[in-house]
Amino acid sequence: MRGLKRALVLAFGCLLATPLSTLAATQHDSFSPSEHIVQGNEITLAFPAGKSPSKHLLLTLPSGLHLSYAEIITLGDFYQVPEKPIYQGATNEEKEVRFLADFNLFAVSEENVSEATGVIEIIYDELKSIDEAIANGEDAEAAYKRVSPDYNRRYNCATGGGCSASNWWLSPGKYLKVAKTNYDHFGDNAWVSYHVGHRLAIQAAVSARQTEDVNKLAYAYAINAYASHFLSDRFASGHIRTPRVELAEQVTPQDVGSLLANYMHDEESSGGLHVHNGRGEQWIAYGDTTSFEAKCAPHRAKLIEALQLSADEIYLAYATGKSPDSKAVENILPIADEIGSHAKDDISSLFFFEPTLKQVMRREKLDDFYDRHWTSNWWGWSTFTELERKRGLPLKASRS
Repeated sequence: MRGLKRALVLAFGCLLATPLSTLAATQHDSFSPSEHIVQGNEITLAFPAGKSPSKHLLLTLPSGLHLSYAEIITLGDFYQVPEKPIYQGATNEEKEVRFLADFNLFAVSEENVSEATGVIEIIYDELKSIDEAIANGEDAEAAYKRVSPDYNRRYNCATGGGCSASNWWLSPGKYLKVAKTNYDHFGDNAWVSYHVGHRLAIQAAVSARQTEDVNKLAYAYAINAYASHFLSDRFASGHIRTPRVELAEQVTPQDVGSLLANYMHDEESSGGLHVHNGRGEQWIAYGDTTSFEAKCAPHRAKLIEALQLSADEIYLAYATGKSPDSKAVENILPIADEIGSHAKDDISSLFFFEPTLKQVMRREKLDDFYDRHWTSNWWGWSTFTELERKRGLPLKASRS
């Protein structure tokens, strides 16, 4: 055992000088906060006669915060109880309790009002930086990769963590703590988390109808906005196939599994995935930092449509006093073309969970993105070492 430990220290050297938990936490596998803001700003909220539909109406929360629908969507990256993922709730009731505990961190608790306000200000500053870069002819994806390290530091600092330019990640704030266990933001878990919150928002809208209380309708919209963060993440290509939970569960130590998930996420975010949906539509899905690229326009349109349909169902529940019986949003969800005409057009999965073997399979040739052979005979440490040597650490950009 001592020989193995010595070998690991020699192999990872300075890497082990930084706790793996902090490295894993710095991965932020989601649309950037400013991308969420732009997506959410496309959504129009309907209200009863006498109050015009609005895209930028401020929703008043019990905590005293006044936030737009878009701003609430983006706070899903900052306010969750890390040790209690929504999807792990044993019953629907427990999932609802967990969702509300997350939402209430900023919607009800006055403790985080100033902090959340500061976070929103940084998000708009990030968006301004990207807008200026695009106006100056810079590629949006490249601009995000350039500015994200410092904005990640600022988000961590604003949420109670480290602020130093050199080692801010050593003291995780809420931002990094959420990122470390962001299981609710991937695949089926993202849909479950959204659906739990959407159901609660529907219930709130029906209750608002009973008293014809427009303020309660606004609160229902706020709940749905938070739920829609997970809906947005479900559309990100790096979130569709990545076995986020299984890698963390099956790789020892767990943080190495989280870092491996980040490598797969990055592969599939930029290159995109051919997808289809329940309506029979086909397109290419993309992930974070690509939202403003021309190539992402068809995918972005599908996401905006899903977000709008979700919000429309809240008003329908208020208008009728009944829960809408609809699968309109679910039918838009992107499903990877694992089989069919486009199956071999995309890179092969770096990892996937094999349900019969109950094991995470790994692509045999890590550098051959189109290798269609996978193995169950692999080790997390050696895989991570090879990927780190050839591609660098996910944290490397943050160190510069």
